[in-house]
Amino acid sequence: VWRSGETRFCTDMFAFAITLWELFTIPYTHPYSTWKAYKVKEKVMAGYRLPSPNDMPESMITIMRRCWDHDPSKRPTAKQAREYLEEIYQNFAAASPHTAVISQASSKLAASKEDDSSMSTSETSSRLSRDTRVIRRSSSSSRSKTSSRSKVPPKIKNYRRASM
Repeated sequence: VWRSGETRFCTDMFAFAITLWELFTIPYTHPYSTWKAYKVKEKVMAGYRLPSPNDMPESMITIMRRCWDHDPSKRPTAKQAREYLEEIYQNFAAASPHTAVISQASSKLAASKEDDSSMSTSETSSRLSRDTRVIRRSSSSSRSKTSSRSKVPPKIKNYRRASM
């Protein structure tokens, strides 16, 4: 971008690596926050890259650095990055018992989205209407419980408002 002024896919991959860096930087710090724009350009073109966040897994550091390769033609494509991230996820899923729960929830969500996409417009509006009635009913019953619990004489209510 800085040399030619044009944006290309390899530029997007560099930006993607910045996003990965931001996701793992805790507490969050804005990248290059203390530098002027000209200094960022100068340093990055000379090969400077942000330091890897302390808690970033090595596999994520690898993809981040590949996306930051000084030679744009050596950066992965978005498809290659996705495949690498899927591989990381699969390895993580195999190693962690918690991912079984996440995987089941993801499958259920995907199935419900498929069910929703196959519904006609009238079925969708019918479902929304039914859901809205349930929400209204539950919120009105909770309001009536709240108002019946705190019956305060009008004079005291007015006094409280005036003193606030």
